[in-house]
Amino acid sequence: MRHIRIILDNSIKPYLYKRNPTLYSHYRNAYMQNKLVNLVRLDEFKKLIKEFPDVLVLKGLDIALNYYNDLGVRPYEDIDILIKKSQQTKIVEFFTRNGYKRYYRTEKLNSFEYYKFATKFHIHTSLHNAVYPQPYLALFDKELPNFVITAHLDGLSYKRLETHFNFIYITLHSLKHNFDSSIRIVDIIELSKFVNWQIVYNISKRLKCYNILITTLNFLFSKVANNIVNNRMSFIKNHSGLDFILYIWLNPILIVQYLPLLCKNIKFT
Repeated sequence: MRHIRIILDNSIKPYLYKRNPTLYSHYRNAYMQNKLVNLVRLDEFKKLIKEFPDVLVLKGLDIALNYYNDLGVRPYEDIDILIKKSQQTKIVEFFTRNGYKRYYRTEKLNSFEYYKFATKFHIHTSLHNAVYPQPYLALFDKELPNFVITAHLDGLSYKRLETHFNFIYITLHSLKHNFDSSIRIVDIIELSKFVNWQIVYNISKRLKCYNILITTLNFLFSKVANNIVNNRMSFIKNHSGLDFILYIWLNPILIVQYLPLLCKNIKFT
């Protein structure tokens, strides 16, 4: 894999401590504080799934539980969940009953937030506001039921995304946020260890986001993308002319739009 040196920010300190407690012993407090806060949040999440076992957890908490297997490693500001619109009234009643307050500052069309002390839930009724770019949003919601699996936590069950679909979702979601924290890049690297690249290819073609996904991965670390496409010549040979035109078109757009922002977080060595 092409080496990526990630410029340090607070989001990655717990991860570094877990990787090498001796070398990064000075980040132990960051790791322990993060773990304690996330244990409180996990208890609140368990209260929710006890009443709503079909709630689907996204991003930070899901990654911490199912990929890092350590609540201290992955910081997250809130617990992102996806619900059915038909559940919204009962979900609101649950949060009100349990002492949560509505957080209106970031109110959006398909999402809303409730908070209590250190715990904040970001409730989504679709993936529309969580994936980039816009043309692919409807397809993610349409295909979502095919990629939901059941997970278990202390005798309770909840829903999460299948790993390959999740990898694509996390990558495009991070692109939407311009890779604004180091941990987003680390998430993609870590999740890539769990995927079969042929399955990623098949799902991304099905979601019609293959070109933007490959461009983004190339942008981050070329060797990972090359597991799917060996080089541009094979891409030209094996895909339609329209695909190739889109690929060339997306490259300069991404470079112009995201390179200055991305360079704040990574340097290639």
